[in-house]
Amino acid sequence: MVSLSKNELMAEVVGLAFGDGSLTKTKKGQLRFQLRGDVNGDREHYENFIIPLFTKEINLPLIGRKVSTVTSKPPYPSFGISTQSNKVGMALHELGIPIGRKNELPVPKWIINNHKFSTAFLRGLLDTDGSVFCKKNYTTPNNKFHRLIAVKIGITSKILAYDISKMIFSLGIRNDIRVTNSKKENRKPCYHVTVSGNIHVIQWFKVIGSNNSKHITKYQLWQAFGFCPPYTTLKQRKRFLSGELDPENWYSCEGAGVVKRAAPRRL
Repeated sequence: MVSLSKNELMAEVVGLAFGDGSLTKTKKGQLRFQLRGDVNGDREHYENFIIPLFTKEINLPLIGRKVSTVTSKPPYPSFGISTQSNKVGMALHELGIPIGRKNELPVPKWIINNHKFSTAFLRGLLDTDGSVFCKKNYTTPNNKFHRLIAVKIGITSKILAYDISKMIFSLGIRNDIRVTNSKKENRKPCYHVTVSGNIHVIQWFKVIGSNNSKHITKYQLWQAFGFCPPYTTLKQRKRFLSGELDPENWYSCEGAGVVKRAAPRRL
């Protein structure tokens, strides 16, 4: 059986898969790996990073063909990759990606015991199952702008939540875990691993980083202006960063803290 090397790229692949990936068996017993994201916000990440990565490092060496892309229509539109191959499936499983339901997910030891691999895994997990956002500071008089930046990963596996929290701490980045219980019956509680505070988020992007422009543009916008408006698209954030639009115009009433969700005005 052909195996994949345990390196930084494969550690990132495991992080991606632990987020929005699935490795399942078809009715005919063949293994199928899929990884999907938001059709708008994540498509650039897939086209620029994930598809080339899987094609070059996994599919071509193992089965000699490019990775396939898949889309789904509303109400849950998505874009991603799909590979139906026992060779690929078993190679990914050997890295620590489970077959079937992702219940309690410990981080594989080969990743958790190596700082470089831990860094790559966390980056992949953020890019598929995490968020970067800014919120208001209600302890200050002028709290119109969303200036407090944070990185958050929300998961239902308690073991995984505590593993990644320890990994983040081991990289010198402070974080905390909060648990929210769903009001819906038979829903698992969600564990939110959060890095908050400007210094610690800066450290995240310095040490761990991101390959997803959805996250990168929010961080760049916060760095450039000291705040990042909510409810913006990737395209809008790029226009803010290029100087084509002014992010302050995203706020409809100056000083009132009301956020306009429609497209910003052209300067």
